[in-house]
Amino acid sequence: MSAQEQKQFASQALIWFAVQGISSISLTILNKSLAFYYPFPAMIIAIQNLFSIPLFVAAGYSNILPMNQIQLQHLLYSLPTTLCYVLLLWTSIEGLSAVSIALVVIMRNLVPFATGAIENIFFDLKLTGRSYISLAAIFVGAVFYSLTDFTLSYRGITWLLLNTFLSVLIPIVEKRYLTSKLKDQTPAGINFYRNTLSVPMLLVIAYLQGNLGESYETYFTLSNSTHLMVLVSCLAGFSIGIAYYFLLKIVSNTSIAIANTFYKLTTLAASTLFWGIEFDSIGIIGILVSFGGILSYTTEPRKPATSAPPATVTESSDKKMEEVLVDIEALQSDEEKRQK
Repeated sequence: MSAQEQKQFASQALIWFAVQGISSISLTILNKSLAFYYPFPAMIIAIQNLFSIPLFVAAGYSNILPMNQIQLQHLLYSLPTTLCYVLLLWTSIEGLSAVSIALVVIMRNLVPFATGAIENIFFDLKLTGRSYISLAAIFVGAVFYSLTDFTLSYRGITWLLLNTFLSVLIPIVEKRYLTSKLKDQTPAGINFYRNTLSVPMLLVIAYLQGNLGESYETYFTLSNSTHLMVLVSCLAGFSIGIAYYFLLKIVSNTSIAIANTFYKLTTLAASTLFWGIEFDSIGIIGILVSFGGILSYTTEPRKPATSAPPATVTESSDKKMEEVLVDIEALQSDEEKRQK
């Protein structure tokens, strides 16, 4: 690769990292703000996913995000993983409002620990001493922060543990299941299937929560500025997927993982600046230790002992879920905390 090509490569990566970072942080802040005016998270996610459908079609038609022909069989194959995805969102909606944003992020950082253990046991991924130390640091950091998180509750932690379990399970299953079942579909097409199938499922959740009619009526009473916030959040949610799609083509997964860690840290900083959330010294130490473990784990090169199934860009959906996990924390009313 020539010097000119390297420079062009670096410029493209920087641009798409900037798009992904701005979209990620903006989506968190927007959903946090929307929760005060439109407290119906299932409907918000349904609107965002519904909005992405014509955008995916337009992007596919213009060959920006190519999609192969839509097939009914593909939709049927996508149902199980989409159902798991919606269940993950439901656990967020039901439980994450009972815990703080920092605990949500720390618990998400336990996902590599569980994933590494599963891959080590079932998929013969050999972990080094550094890997074990990194994973232990992630766990210890989570424990440290939990000691200072006064929003813990049995209900909240139960839903959060279930949410974490699904966060571990879904990418492992998808990488093997969808790779074999949807070999002739592009990543954009797979994301299109998921978003399309998730909309009616999310509407069912809204119905089961008893607020489907209320959320529909309330939406049309929102101010123009709130409608604009909804529109921008839809664009941010869609652009995350676009940025990830291009980044996966030009940079490594490790680079993306490190960038995601930076986005999480920025989100924590935003929670202090925008919403007045404070951390004591032990909590800060726990957060730093946990993120230090994440950085150490993701920057260490590892090779599986046996050949693993090829990764698919369906992991972009996992990125979307990761954002939702943080965004759903917008349901947590900081106003109620201050009143207490």
